[in-house]
Amino acid sequence: MTQNLILDFNHIYDRHDPLTWPFTYLDLSRLPETNMYCSDQAKKAITRLLSIFPIQGIHFLDNGNYHYLTYFFVMKIQKPFNLIVFDHHTDMQDALFENMLSCGNWIKEVLKAQPHLHQLILIGPEKKAFDAMDLHHKCISITYEDLLAKDLEMLNSIDPLPSYISIDKDVLSDHYALTNWNQGKMSLPTLEKLLAIAFVDHPIIGLDICGEADLSMPLPLLEEAHTINEKTDASLLQFIKTWMQFKKIERIP
Repeated sequence: MTQNLILDFNHIYDRHDPLTWPFTYLDLSRLPETNMYCSDQAKKAITRLLSIFPIQGIHFLDNGNYHYLTYFFVMKIQKPFNLIVFDHHTDMQDALFENMLSCGNWIKEVLKAQPHLHQLILIGPEKKAFDAMDLHHKCISITYEDLLAKDLEMLNSIDPLPSYISIDKDVLSDHYALTNWNQGKMSLPTLEKLLAIAFVDHPIIGLDICGEADLSMPLPLLEEAHTINEKTDASLLQFIKTWMQFKKIERIP
């Protein structure tokens, strides 16, 4: 059993070449009530399943419908920490069904339920997405427009605490990823540059990546998505591997 996990709900990773790091593969395709929304029953099952795995490591989380899985990892943290999220969406919507965890509200649920969260750094949504909501006092927003203007002053407001990093590839342009959600326009080199800043300034607790394709896509588009996403996953994995060779991992009991 390794601390690096692949959580596969749709067998999308069957199409990937074997990853170069050791990963524990978890087939969750038979777990009901998980697509976009996570029912109470599914929440209990996922909590039990992940209870035996550490937070540390790299976790692949399937497509963006399952980004809420980050919630289960960060809820394990029992010391002050930052959550750094790269996403084209804020994922801070109101729950459509009361208290139901979803890919659209999981960040809001973390802010509500995790007392050890010190700062949330959300990087990538457009300014209009933040303007349409009341931001939590713990949230530092870095918009796509900030990135275009190379205005990264907000990064200086981040306290250098242990951090968990979550990446939704829908923050990237379709040159670097094809996902099942509308996407931003960030380049992979920009994402890696921002990750490098995070790695330098913060002990890293763990990291996850979602934003794979959806198997319901038309076959030609699915084949294109597979090629693009596999290349980006491999690039991110190699980038992270290079940093982790000399970067101390923050240990959480």
